[in-house]
Amino acid sequence: MVAVKCFLTASAINAVLFFACHPLIAQNQVEADLVKTNSNYRIGVGDVLRVTVIKQELLSVDGVRVSNEGTIRLPMLDAEISAACLTEAELTATITNRYKKYLLNPQIYVAVKEFNANPVAVVGAVVAPGRFQLQRPMRVLELLALVSGPAPNAGKDLQIIRNPAAEHCRNETMEVSEKSVDPVNEASQEIISLPLADVMKGNETVNLYIRAGDIIRVPEAQLLQAFVVGNVKAAVTVNLKEPITLSKAIAMAGGLSQGAKSEKIKISRQEANSLSKTEIIVNLKDINNRLADDILLQPNDIVDVPGPSATRRFLKDVFRSIIPVVTGVPIYLP
Repeated sequence: MVAVKCFLTASAINAVLFFACHPLIAQNQVEADLVKTNSNYRIGVGDVLRVTVIKQELLSVDGVRVSNEGTIRLPMLDAEISAACLTEAELTATITNRYKKYLLNPQIYVAVKEFNANPVAVVGAVVAPGRFQLQRPMRVLELLALVSGPAPNAGKDLQIIRNPAAEHCRNETMEVSEKSVDPVNEASQEIISLPLADVMKGNETVNLYIRAGDIIRVPEAQLLQAFVVGNVKAAVTVNLKEPITLSKAIAMAGGLSQGAKSEKIKISRQEANSLSKTEIIVNLKDINNRLADDILLQPNDIVDVPGPSATRRFLKDVFRSIIPVVTGVPIYLP
């Protein structure tokens, strides 16, 4: 690395301070600059290349792998050739110059046969999790499109898990972060948390460029539920990912069953940081008549809709089944 002295004007200092206070914007700016200079794919470690020497079949190689040192070996040449972080065109020019020592007007063509240098993965609450090889600069939103987007159980945030010490290309040279990172220690990894809704809107301040080795993780939404039991058409578990009121929860349970006491609905609610519970008595008739405010349910609320006692229900069932048979006249019991 070569140290370069810089002289900052007042406006430049202000820009530095602005980016220091806005790390996501600063990172976007740096990565955008990289994309401007790296508009073509840059060869990396593990890539497999096809090198064709026109009219020289013995010198052509269909499948040379870039070594861990970022180099390749070719027939006739006595030294390895640096290939990492070069585009196909740049490597073609390098190889052509090397072969001029042995061939008159050599015609060389280089193409990437297999992309292996820039793996990324998308895991978590997405429709089709997968692993991919980047072949060009790509933002988070485009990568999410490749996995068919977030799943219905996706949470509100998205995480980029990144190794700060991972090598990456800047122009024709490989750069390594100066941060000391223990690859075994997960705590040393950099985790960038982004609001998923803003990423899905394509907001550039959070829709970052992906780097090789990044893992994109969409955590599942925290399981927030309430329960509706008692004299309703069907007891239900209510997902509270979105705000749900008492009246809506009752509707989700199919409504009240016959004989339900809508004016004495009981909500059993757990007190924060305690095993104790409080009971809230709610009059659903008043809510429906707009005489009282609807109640927003909280996680783990148990909504119990009271009704006739077990003895009364038994007697009603008996009278319903016996009296019409004896008298031939249908009856109604409240």
